[in-house]
Amino acid sequence: YFIAMEYVRGPTLKQLVEHCALTVGSVPQPVTLNLAAQLCDALDHAHNRCDEHGISLGIIHRDVTPANILLADNGLLKVIDFGLAKATSQTEESVAGIIKGKFGYIAPEYLHGRLDRRVDLWAVGIIMYELLTSRRLFDGVDDLDTMRRVAQMPIPRPSMANPAVPPELDALVMRALDR
Repeated sequence: YFIAMEYVRGPTLKQLVEHCALTVGSVPQPVTLNLAAQLCDALDHAHNRCDEHGISLGIIHRDVTPANILLADNGLLKVIDFGLAKATSQTEESVAGIIKGKFGYIAPEYLHGRLDRRVDLWAVGIIMYELLTSRRLFDGVDDLDTMRRVAQMPIPRPSMANPAVPPELDALVMRALDR
């Protein structure tokens, strides 16, 4: 058995955010919007995949993070690491009570056992926040503190950390981060 994967030359989104933070501040807004649109297109493709009979596979990535997004040299975004992805057609059930993914990107609903495609859209909102501000949103001192922040912390608008963010973009990010 083997797995063949496309080689994508380019940084992860995590590396891009870190590089911009050290050089220009946050990722420029037109770049952020382009990347967010590509990310939403990629997730839409996964979410709407069907089997050979036209039945939805119900794919949910569950681990959409900047480290799992590659930016190819030609500007195309690639979502990787579907290792935690959940398909409703799977014959093996997940273990109840086990949360999979990185805690700072997990949707509050998922913390309560509700899993649908909206958990991936929540992660898109967090990623947009990070691209616009070069700051992590829910970093806690440990996993428990991070989960508490995800569930309860008042979510600041991106413009609070980056005054250059216009109200329309604030509203878009906050809609994705609506609990």
